[in-house]
Amino acid sequence: MEPKKLIGLSLYMIMLGMLLSGTGNTIIMKVQNLSYGETLPTDPKQPMPFTHPFVQCAVMFLGELLCLFVYFGKLGFSKSKLEIQSNEPLSQSGLKTHINPLLLAIPASFDIIASTLMNIALTMVAPSVYQMLRSMKIIFTAAMSIAFLKKKLYRHHWTSIGCIFFGLVLVGISVFKNSSAKSIETKPLGVVILVVASVFSSGLYVVEEKLLGSYQLDPLKVVGLEGMWGCLMWAVLLPLFQQIPCHIDALCPYGTLEDSVRAVHDFEANHNLIYLSVGVLFTMALFNGFGVTVTKHASSAQRATIDTARTLLIWVFFMIVEVNGKKEEFHVLQLIGFIFLSIGTLVFNEIVVIPVLGFDQYTKAALAKRSQHMQGDDRSGLLDHPPSHYSGVSPLTASSQMRNNKNIEKIQEASGSTKPDPTMNSSTIGEN
Repeated sequence: MEPKKLIGLSLYMIMLGMLLSGTGNTIIMKVQNLSYGETLPTDPKQPMPFTHPFVQCAVMFLGELLCLFVYFGKLGFSKSKLEIQSNEPLSQSGLKTHINPLLLAIPASFDIIASTLMNIALTMVAPSVYQMLRSMKIIFTAAMSIAFLKKKLYRHHWTSIGCIFFGLVLVGISVFKNSSAKSIETKPLGVVILVVASVFSSGLYVVEEKLLGSYQLDPLKVVGLEGMWGCLMWAVLLPLFQQIPCHIDALCPYGTLEDSVRAVHDFEANHNLIYLSVGVLFTMALFNGFGVTVTKHASSAQRATIDTARTLLIWVFFMIVEVNGKKEEFHVLQLIGFIFLSIGTLVFNEIVVIPVLGFDQYTKAALAKRSQHMQGDDRSGLLDHPPSHYSGVSPLTASSQMRNNKNIEKIQEASGSTKPDPTMNSSTIGEN
């Protein structure tokens, strides 16, 4: 039996929790980066900023691992029901409900690379710029979905991508304007690293959709297992990075790729860093838990809207609050860029539908309506999710699409209909 959908106030509270935990996670990590730890050996009066992105990433994966404990707790709470269902290799929708945990090591590897690079970038760029430039993952995900998943983009998608690209250019130009000494600095290397991180982040979406599309799994289990693999990998990588020499001041100021021993000394010198790490751990767990619940019970569109609001809150926070003598400055060009990014994201996810020039002809709702009409079937809800070739940015839509398609096939078999659905058999990439 499919789990009951969350609606109304319960769903809105989950969405609010996702917004606050996601906002808090980025704020806490940047505050930690701007905080000071142990002093320099050569100058006991000069403390060093806390620059340990690899340690921060390990803490983030510990947060994801917490989701696995929540999953087991939920499993024990509903043990009687799940014992009956656990003997079934397939769910009622025909999707597999059990997965080899080793398979999740693959997306966990992408997650490690993407998260680590983003953490490194966050030490070099302003937090609002960090959030805004992450919108480029929509562009990379769309490109990879076309290349590897044979997804299809329509007119409103391509227009949105152009809008997002223009917004990214404006934000990129604005951050390199002359700023005061108190302004949080944005370094070109940080922007480059963020671009590379977005490529791997998009690859994570595509890999998860490719690998997990035939499974119907609890999202907490998926996040928790990926967190488990991340923790195991970092248990190996952190001691290894301790031995790798590195002399790029912006990337590794301690002479090695990561100095975990120095991080421990920083925690001892400034206990606030410990509290901030605990905050990172729990906000990461909450953000992932709330996030997968929103995508499962609402849609990836609502999740994209929350992420846009999250960017705005982070930007406002660091313009108002001064952290260790640093704060963000307001740039009109950055605001214009943010507006273009927001419009592009909202239109791409069809939260805003433009009812002119054919931009509303190939939305998920329009395709579903035409498909129902051609099948002569009035069962609303069968095509609430997009056809299997329809492009999206959320990896969690894959199992919903396949479950939906299997339901359609059952209805067609029961009615004796063999009429093909033109929206599902198209192999054309892009719109003429």
